[in-house]
Amino acid sequence: MIFWINLMGLVATGLAAVFWLIAASIRVPDNIDTFIGELQRAGRWNAAGGLAACLGFTCQAALFLMNLT
Repeated sequence: MIFWINLMGLVATGLAAVFWLIAASIRVPDNIDTFIGELQRAGRWNAAGGLAACLGFTCQAALFLMNLT
């Protein structure tokens, strides 16, 4: 069980890094018509990165609590 929690945490934190890298790589144009769409797209990638980071934290917290007992 510990192996699978570790693996899930590893994958989740790796995905968080990739999602945030993609969000940071989005170029925001000067054109106001396309600016909002690109900003929303970057926000969606940031949200995915945040969710993945939360999952990674949950896995690490579970492992920490398992080691206390």
